[in-house]
Amino acid sequence: QLGYTKQTIQDLKAQKQFFKIFQGDLFSHYPHGKLFNIENTQEESQKFLDKDRVPTGLLSGKTKKAEGKALEIEQEYDEISTLNGDRRFAWIFPEFEHNNYIEDKAWYELKFFLPKGSYATTLIEELLHRRLDRG
Repeated sequence: QLGYTKQTIQDLKAQKQFFKIFQGDLFSHYPHGKLFNIENTQEESQKFLDKDRVPTGLLSGKTKKAEGKALEIEQEYDEISTLNGDRRFAWIFPEFEHNNYIEDKAWYELKFFLPKGSYATTLIEELLHRRLDRG
């Protein structure tokens, strides 16, 4: 059971975005940069809103870990492994370059760019609000 201090709760409530960040989260400059543990969540929260930095998510294995409360949450999903793990952006900002609806074909064209390590299928599922058949 994770316990939250009054200060942690106030800190989370003060963040403007709905995707809350914790002290100790591993962030990366967006769309390129090195990993770093955050200390000032309010400052990093604003940089997240400015699309300058993003939190990262754990791919289990040997890799850099979060700290503090962020590590407590992350540990539940970290399988003990001797293999190398990694981290990926936990939040991305897709760049939509072109979209066009062709009425006579009932066809929608969408051209977009994602950062390395992102999954186009996942983005499309989010846009459609349904899972795609991956069989």
